[in-house]
Amino acid sequence: NQLELLKNDSLIQNYPRLQIAPGRSIGFIKENHLPIVLYERSSPFLPNYSGLISNAHIESNRRGGYTLGQDSLELTTRLNDLKIRFTTDGTIPQRHNALFEGPMALDESAYSTSTSNSIVNTAAQLNWHASDSARKNIVISAALFDDVGRRRSQVLVRTFEVVAQKSQPLPIISINGEWNDLYSDENGILVPGVTAFQGRGDGNFEQRGRDWEREVNFEFYELGGPGLNVRAGLRVHGGSGRKNQQKGLRLYARKSYGTESF
Repeated sequence: NQLELLKNDSLIQNYPRLQIAPGRSIGFIKENHLPIVLYERSSPFLPNYSGLISNAHIESNRRGGYTLGQDSLELTTRLNDLKIRFTTDGTIPQRHNALFEGPMALDESAYSTSTSNSIVNTAAQLNWHASDSARKNIVISAALFDDVGRRRSQVLVRTFEVVAQKSQPLPIISINGEWNDLYSDENGILVPGVTAFQGRGDGNFEQRGRDWEREVNFEFYELGGPGLNVRAGLRVHGGSGRKNQQKGLRLYARKSYGTESF
C-alpha cells in the first residue's frame, strides 16, 4: 500500500500509505521539492490549493511574556520553500512586509509601532485623554509566504514586555487584532464610527451580537506558568461603560477560531 504522486502519468514520488482527513490533499509546494505538505483543500485535476497549508508552521524559541531586554527571538520553519514575513504593529503580515532573516533583539528597538493610544474611542459627550505616555510592548506577528506572495500559514503572534527584573508580580494579558476590525469607522468595535455619524447611538461600541464580534489573538502569561496563546472572538461588553475610554471586553472561544474552550 503506497501513495503515488503523478504528473502526466509519470511517477514523481511515492510514499507509504498515509491517513488524510476528508477534503484535504498532499503535494509539493514546488515540483520535486521535499517535504510534502498537507493542503487544507483538495483540488483534483487542478493545481494544488493556493491557500493555507495545514502543516506549515513557524517554530519559535520563546513564548511571549516578560523579557529583560537582553533576549532574542528566533523564528524558523521546516518548509524551506516558504519565507517568514513579520510586522511589529500587531497587524497580519502581508506580502510586502519585511522578511525575518535572523534573531531579533527583544529590547526597546523592537517596540510596537501601533498608534492606537491616540484614537478617540469614547462617546462625543465624554472627555477623552490621549495616552501620550502609554507604554509600548513588543508585538511580533509572523506568517509563511510562498515566492509569489501568498500567505500559506496561520499567523503566529508573540507579545513581550521589557522589564528591569523578572520579579514582576502581575500576569501579562495581550489582545492583538486587525486595525480595521477595532478602529475603522465602518467595522471598528471600539470607536464611535458610522453608528454615531448616522445618529444610531453613541458609537459602534454600543452594537451587540455576532455581527460585532471580531477575531483576535489572545495571550496570557504569568511567571512559572505555561501561558496561553489562542485565536478568539472579541466583543465589547457591558452597559453604559461601553461609552467610556476604558471598556469591558468579552472573549469567545469557538471551533472556527481554532479552539472550543480555554
